Amino acid sequence: MQTSRAVLFIRARHVGPDERAVIEAQISAQRDAGQKLADSLRTDIVTEYIEHGGTDRLERRPIVQRMLAELGQARSIDYVITYHADRLARRTADLTAINQSIETAGARLLFAAG
Repeated sequence: MQTSRAVLFIRARHVGPDERAVIEAQISAQRDAGQKLADSLRTDIVTEYIEHGGTDRLERRPIVQRMLAELGQARSIDYVITYHADRLARRTADLTAINQSIETAGARLLFAAG
């Protein structure tokens, strides 16, 4: 039986230059939640994308753009897992565009926070 494959998207908000421990804790918590969801689906996380800073318009987010481009090229990913919708986008139009690209690549967007 073939195991499904997922990518994990993590975004750690910018909290200040001297707060590296806070950023690492954000990344770790999102990674753990994403891995827990992947485990429950019996899915392997094959790639992890980590973006630092706040959300911006889609055209100004190179990590998200790279993830979407690689999904479109590979077409072998079943799921994109992220902690919550606001990790990918705050604007509804951007989230809709991201989700459309994910679906076009044959994958499904899942949220680890519920």
